[in-house]
Amino acid sequence: MEKKTRQMKRELFGASVEKTTLNPIKLGQVLVRAGRIKAEDLEKALREQGASKKRIGEILIEKGFIKPEELTHGLNVQSMFTTSGISTGLSFGSVLEGRNAQACEGKKAGTKSQVPIRSHLAILYQLSSIILSRADIKAGYIILENVSRIAIKSNNKKGCMIVFNGLKWPFKEAHAFGLANDVHITPEGASVQQPYKKNTQNVELSYRFILSDTARAGRHPWPLSIALQPL
Repeated sequence: MEKKTRQMKRELFGASVEKTTLNPIKLGQVLVRAGRIKAEDLEKALREQGASKKRIGEILIEKGFIKPEELTHGLNVQSMFTTSGISTGLSFGSVLEGRNAQACEGKKAGTKSQVPIRSHLAILYQLSSIILSRADIKAGYIILENVSRIAIKSNNKKGCMIVFNGLKWPFKEAHAFGLANDVHITPEGASVQQPYKKNTQNVELSYRFILSDTARAGRHPWPLSIALQPL
């Protein structure tokens, strides 16, 4: 059992920074390295995930290991490392605080300090599931209005990037409305640039989901994650 646990830890966290850099970083790695959860708590959640098929973030919240806002921030950081190619050698703490990677590197090199870029996205409300009726299946799509409410805050005058991921069966594509521009979301994901505003932006999102030809009526888990990626 002890040997299996050690092996699990090596698979979760990698033998070195080089190994982690070569592979997509996992949400569990982000939360553990940032000190938000213990490795033992992550192992418990992963075991339950294998049996329940729930998302790891949902399990961590249900067990009280993290708060919803900590999950949101962790997803933001995961997206930054995954989509921006940021080196995992950077301090997780600095990224969680929203500091720009170039500012961190400039400080190390002894250059003039810059005002840190701080960006944050909080999910204030999110529909947990989608119920498809036979009428929806026949129509081939479903429209959901004002089912996500997010708060965006960034001091970057260039704005920020809102990233959508996770779309899967029974939905083959989706359109999101409410941001600066409408977003066409595919199973590969999508992103849209949101312009800078001095104050916190509270945004309500509506969606039009296009159904797969094999979609069935019934309740389906919410299929999208929303994260923020600083520019």
